[in-house]
Amino acid sequence: MPKRFLPLVALLATLVLTSAALQKRAKTTSAADFPGLMKAASAAWDAGNYSECLTNLKKATGLANEKRSAAIRAALPAAPAGWKLEPEKKNAAAGNAMAQALGGAMGNVTQARYSEEGGRGSIDISLMADSPMVQMFNMMVTNPAMLGEDGELIEYEEHRAVLKKERNGLSLQILIHKKHMFDVKTRGLDEDGLFAMFDQATIDKLAALLGS
Repeated sequence: MPKRFLPLVALLATLVLTSAALQKRAKTTSAADFPGLMKAASAAWDAGNYSECLTNLKKATGLANEKRSAAIRAALPAAPAGWKLEPEKKNAAAGNAMAQALGGAMGNVTQARYSEEGGRGSIDISLMADSPMVQMFNMMVTNPAMLGEDGELIEYEEHRAVLKKERNGLSLQILIHKKHMFDVKTRGLDEDGLFAMFDQATIDKLAALLGS
């Protein structure tokens, strides 16, 4: 290699090594960071640094949403005989973070799946908590004329749901406190099995957890 290129090569090597030395991994927040985030948000508020205050509040809200999602999964009904609740997917938290990044349109999302052991049946659950998107559904359950011929209104005391027969199974959309919606889709589970899982006691437990 001609000697005139050596300084350039040396410079590039120095830049690469310097960049590698300066590179740091982004620190992830955990539940233990919640008090510190709230304290930092309060200090930023007092200092008039509202952008930093909002940043810390968003991080704290994300941690609270993760805790609530875990509590919701723990409150889900037990799997029917011959079924099992699948472990939570590793990317579930990332998917929820993406939903929050979309301006909160989807709210706090929690997902779960039950699968039939030795069969092809499935029960997919998706909860949208504090979601503006449920307002349209709220209009539907308060006006039976909007349900259509294939929709049946189900009452859980103060809460409402819509049962529909889909091509491959059943769907049950449950509106809790008029702002949280469970979307349950089943394949291989009949109506008796569905309502045995999502009975009044289960809805009451979830409603108490979500709050009004």
